[in-house]
Amino acid sequence: MHNIDDVTAAGTKGYDVIAFSWDIIDICQYKCSYCAAVDFNKHLFDKNDRVAYKNVLKRLNMNNFKYPFQIELIGGEPTLHPELPAILEGLSSIDHCIRVELITNLAKPESFFAQFNDPKYRKVVVSP
Repeated sequence: MHNIDDVTAAGTKGYDVIAFSWDIIDICQYKCSYCAAVDFNKHLFDKNDRVAYKNVLKRLNMNNFKYPFQIELIGGEPTLHPELPAILEGLSSIDHCIRVELITNLAKPESFFAQFNDPKYRKVVVSP
């Protein structure tokens, strides 16, 4: 039996990537009873919410934050955010951002997702 004091390290040596989730919108087109976000699906998305992402991108792109990171965009349904292309492009343009995972319910048509095949979204991965 090991004691917690016996633990000297955890994770993979040399792996220094920060990973986090960003809840960019709390609206979804479905009202699934089993969804963890169902209680949040009551918000009215206003003009301040629409541009709040700019402050986040600015912070992540600051000179004093130079750690490699990967980010999951979640919600509600992140594809409903009216500025999603700008958010994805902004994250992809940050040098120390290594991966952007768009977590989606795939309710949008294939043509919506096809727009992200452009090289400016090179770090974006769509994950159902």
